[in-house]
Amino acid sequence: MIKEPENKIFDRKSAKIKPSDLAETISGFANADGGTVVIGITDKTREFEGVKIIGDKIGDLMSAHKDHCAPMPQCTIEKLDITNAQGQPDALLLIPMEYF
Repeated sequence: MIKEPENKIFDRKSAKIKPSDLAETISGFANADGGTVVIGITDKTREFEGVKIIGDKIGDLMSAHKDHCAPMPQCTIEKLDITNAQGQPDALLLIPMEYF
């Protein structure tokens, strides 16, 4: 996921992304060919920052497609356990989507 180039079916986002901005990416994928968004990898350095850095705001990211997309795309959000760049247990959010 760190080395994979971003393209029309794969994107990585920092956990610090605004839910409305994440919803824009989700909507774009859902209205195109589908794809996967990975949350918790820094945009510039491509390091595993994980999602624990945003604390309980993780729920806002997990509901971005419900709260900010109309119509709401069908997607299942998965957590993937990782070790972040600081060597601590953490997680990424994976949002795989099919064509809407």
